[in-house]
Amino acid sequence: MEDRSWTEINLNNFEFNLQELKSFIPENTSLMQIVKADAYGHGALEISKIALKMGATLLGVANAEEGSLLRYQGISAPILILSPSLVSEIPAIIENDLLCTISDLVFAEALNREAIKKKKVVAVHIKIDTGMHRSGFALKDTEKIFDAISFMEGLSINGIFSHFAASESDPEFTMKQASDFVNALMSLPKRPEYVHIANSAAVLSYNIPYMNLVRLGLMSYGIYPSPSYKEKIELKPVMQFKTKISLIKYVRKGESVGYNRIFVAKSDIKVAILPVGYADGYDFQLSNRGYALIKTVLCPIIGKISMDMTAVDISRIYQISVGEEAVLLGGDEEELHAESLASLYDGNSYELLCQIGRRAKRY
Repeated sequence: MEDRSWTEINLNNFEFNLQELKSFIPENTSLMQIVKADAYGHGALEISKIALKMGATLLGVANAEEGSLLRYQGISAPILILSPSLVSEIPAIIENDLLCTISDLVFAEALNREAIKKKKVVAVHIKIDTGMHRSGFALKDTEKIFDAISFMEGLSINGIFSHFAASESDPEFTMKQASDFVNALMSLPKRPEYVHIANSAAVLSYNIPYMNLVRLGLMSYGIYPSPSYKEKIELKPVMQFKTKISLIKYVRKGESVGYNRIFVAKSDIKVAILPVGYADGYDFQLSNRGYALIKTVLCPIIGKISMDMTAVDISRIYQISVGEEAVLLGGDEEELHAESLASLYDGNSYELLCQIGRRAKRY
């Protein structure tokens, strides 16, 4: 391995996680695998292939570009754009036969006009806002919006959905959202093929009537949304972020390491320099907080993480040389799991996964 850093994606672990999650999904319920942001940094094409092999019916992306790339790479399964689309994305949506989320009638009318012009019918999912207040139509307008879109000749309603705001942490609000969504469905003259609201966390904790599709994201990649979920399901991290020691230095007691001298050695120490930094996606806020696993030893990150370098205290390792492998994220050590690292700085495991390995090859 000649790379300065790299990510290893364990597809066997991804399959294991999907199988575990599927055991919580009710019969006759379809599965959407979320692969937006390049499958949270895991590789959308490879993850999509495995998910479809494991029974996923749809794939979820953030925008037309992500969906179009999967089409170019040979993925023919239904792909839903989950975020509101731009009018400028309409040609790509139609050309690549992408499912489109509708959160705005002005956009729906523009999509309808272009679809009719191209002599196409675009399948859409209507988004209903049940309390996230980020996108989607107001609850009270559900029936009116459904009727309006039903009359658009260039559009076909393939699904209707909403989004939980805090399914892993606020069961009372989650159940209110679910109840409001179900009540809104009752106003419709008919339900479309897919009705969905549950994300990974909700799949384990709630059984919501009338839903026939679930959306699996974070937990399928082996990340727990909160520690309590460790008692419900076994998951295995799919991503490891690795690098190798590029330099070994010795620092005397009283000397500092890195910018602004936020680390001062309390004794003589041995330091490894890793050729990665925040430009590689290793979060700056892990300065003086994170760890690297080197020769089975958890070694603390010391000083500020630089753009391209990170210092690690390797004093506990007797024999070591330049070129030794270091694991910064993932694997069996719980301290290196994304949710554990993010908790060190009150961060977000989603963000950490998406930004890791900006310069790194993926294996």
